Amino acid sequence: MEAHAQQMVIRWNEAKESTAEQSEIQQTMQSIEQRGIKRWVRQIFALSGQVVIKQGVVTYLTFNRAYPLIHRFRLAFEALLNPYGVRVYIGKT
Repeated sequence: MEAHAQQMVIRWNEAKESTAEQSEIQQTMQSIEQRGIKRWVRQIFALSGQVVIKQGVVTYLTFNRAYPLIHRFRLAFEALLNPYGVRVYIGKT
């Protein structure tokens, strides 16, 4: 788990190439600091979406775009799952 957290920090630090993405990452970090990690975990379990598994391997996740903070969660999930080749999408579920 600690290794995943370190990978997320690296991903956030590398986001300088996209100012829009960097802004969202800063907002996400501020949101976690303000609301606390426990609330974020509860919100993660409340997300609706779809997990696609092919040949026993998770290939991608699709989250419901109607969720208010979904873009922030997408960034976090991308940072966490990108090393495993899992793609994260926002769409209609």
